[in-house]
Amino acid sequence: MLSTVRTKLHCVNAFLGYAIDTGVVRAEVLARRIRLKKPETLPRAMDPDDVKQFISGIDNRGTGP
Repeated sequence: MLSTVRTKLHCVNAFLGYAIDTGVVRAEVLARRIRLKKPETLPRAMDPDDVKQFISGIDNRGTGP
């Protein structure tokens, strides 16, 4: 989940901030900010009953050459 990743990233950033304050890590470590984008959701499969109802509405009679 995106919220879990953001929470863990926040914890890492807080730890790195502490390490920078104590002089263990240089400030350039946090120079670039990491941005997270929400992934696009994939379309869900149709319910089997809806598929049957959809297919039952197709009428192939009399429409061909």
